[in-house]
Amino acid sequence: MTRWAIAAAVLLLAACGSDDDEPGPTREPVFTPTSTATVAPPTSTPTVPPSPTPTETPTAAERFSPDVIPDTRNGRWFVPWEEWEAEQPATEKLVAGITVGPDVVRTGIPCSAGEASYTTIDAVAGSLVDFRPAYLPEGTTLNSEEATECRGQVVNFYQSYSLPTDDAPGGGAFFDRARGGYVEIFRSISEPAFSSGIPDYRWEETEIGGQPAALAHPLVDLGFGQSMLIFHDGQVLTFVRAYHLSLDELIEVAEGLR
Repeated sequence: MTRWAIAAAVLLLAACGSDDDEPGPTREPVFTPTSTATVAPPTSTPTVPPSPTPTETPTAAERFSPDVIPDTRNGRWFVPWEEWEAEQPATEKLVAGITVGPDVVRTGIPCSAGEASYTTIDAVAGSLVDFRPAYLPEGTTLNSEEATECRGQVVNFYQSYSLPTDDAPGGGAFFDRARGGYVEIFRSISEPAFSSGIPDYRWEETEIGGQPAALAHPLVDLGFGQSMLIFHDGQVLTFVRAYHLSLDELIEVAEGLR
């Protein structure tokens, strides 16, 4: 081959290029992870909550305590309360310096047998046994009142009131409606003693106007059953007895006496 032929061949190869310069489909980049992810083991064992402690069955004294709110959906809900109450002892006892019990006889009245007599209500004003209730539940009405005297001195004064009754059908929740009942207030020049058959478990000491007082809770504090509050100022005994009056209202009546 002549040198002219060799030169022509070299020029031809330069014009055509190599296979690497051929255009083709674009390649996607390939991601190669540099490390393998690992999951750390738990650092502690999950806490299992303790099993609930079984609820203890309340005793009868707890179930029928005056501060319990009864389920009144059954119209005769109170029957078990009254049956349990009838089994509880009522003994003579000293509560806040006042003797109470079913056979207690009130003494210290400054009258001999046959000397006491009824007197007018006007005669009570200004006497040791005078009182005027500052609070009574709305709708309460006076039933009766009486006073007795001895040797020209008024020694006893008593008032009885009726609590209102809601006669509307249904009447709302049991303790939200007026259910009748009464309030009695009594003042007497006598020793600190009074007769009551209310069982022992319902009595406790409290204070009324700064004076020690004997309190007998209602059968249910919300206002079911008989209740009583008695206090003595050293000469005069004051007694408030109620039926179907709440504990709070009983105390309010007693504190409002003047």
